[in-house]
Amino acid sequence: MTTGSVKFVAMAICLLGMLAPPALAAVDLVLRTESQLVPVGARLWIELYAVSDDGTGQEFSAADVGFTWDPTVLTLVDAVPGSHPWSMFGFIPDSGLDGINDSLTDGDARYTVLSFTPATADGDGFLVATFQFDAIATSDVTEVIIEPSLGQYSVTRVFGTEDPNENVTGSLGVIGLTVASEAVLSVSDVTMVAGRNATAVASGEIVDEDTFGVTVLLKLVPRAGAIGTVEFTPAPPPDIFQIGDPWPSAGAYTVYDTDNAPSAVFNGFIDDNGTQVHEPSTFVGEVAGFPIVASGDALGEWDIRLMYFDGALEKPRVMWSSWEDVLTTMRHGVLKVVKAGDGDGSTSIDTRDFAELQACFTGPAGPVDPPAYSQAPAPPCGVYDFDGDGDIDADDYVSFEAVLIGPSP
Repeated sequence: MTTGSVKFVAMAICLLGMLAPPALAAVDLVLRTESQLVPVGARLWIELYAVSDDGTGQEFSAADVGFTWDPTVLTLVDAVPGSHPWSMFGFIPDSGLDGINDSLTDGDARYTVLSFTPATADGDGFLVATFQFDAIATSDVTEVIIEPSLGQYSVTRVFGTEDPNENVTGSLGVIGLTVASEAVLSVSDVTMVAGRNATAVASGEIVDEDTFGVTVLLKLVPRAGAIGTVEFTPAPPPDIFQIGDPWPSAGAYTVYDTDNAPSAVFNGFIDDNGTQVHEPSTFVGEVAGFPIVASGDALGEWDIRLMYFDGALEKPRVMWSSWEDVLTTMRHGVLKVVKAGDGDGSTSIDTRDFAELQACFTGPAGPVDPPAYSQAPAPPCGVYDFDGDGDIDADDYVSFEAVLIGPSP
């Protein structure tokens, strides 16, 4: 070949390279979750992202995503599509093909999205869908895996926008999880007399805490039929109080009021002093008390919702704490506001209430702090302390007899 011929071939190859379409960026399918440490019994959200492998952005029109999990540890509950206007999405039935979606409880499924408006995967990731699982059993390590194939027709693929069969699939993700024994942080049920104060106590377990900066929040929500006003006491200095020593030698809580205007239904910032502990530690016991005041005309039931704080007062995923690597499930309580003497909240004061008064009777005890009667949830002895002097004696019996309905005790 002559020198001129070589130059011509080189120029032709260069020209063809200029005319050829640019190589497409691959779309990686990635699984992400807020925490890979999950308490058994909690709801788990695993997000599916489409990520451009070179960070420049890649349009795609559809995707089939097959994935597997251990059904003895996790139960697939639902899938929620991202905000893109998908024309079609979900677990499309395929009983005439591989039958992967005939059951969503057997540990494998295929999720499909299709849009006439292209979606764009960038370097940060485009949220395709969020899979919801329930953690039903403990496991040191369990995985949710995006599989290349689950059968002849159930192939994981991301489709481009130029050609219906254009394959822009990149790498496929896997996420490992630890499902540990349930730790529970709960708020006590409270029965109180209208027009008085009471205290809701947060107590339970905070497990494997190794990064300080946690915050707990309580919220009062009236149930149907509740009347009057119930709120956390808006009194300075901060009226929330620490109980015990949550992490000995690791720092104490600081408590805050959040029940000022414009809302009196939120309360209960419990924050630590920012000290870093040297190794994961566990606290078991009572954390703090939250004083509540009810108006004189208040009657009915309120939910006392215990949740974590995320900077916006509420977050939809209130199932366990948001604290890093902490295993804690939040459980709510119930506040019952009743008339004095109505221990069971039936709105009638009768012989059943008299039986409870007898169980709570202390006789005269004089000024006492705490009250002479039991503070146990059942029976709610404070309901029978008509004069509020910390004991249940003959004076309270006389007041009870005056409001009794039915046969005299």
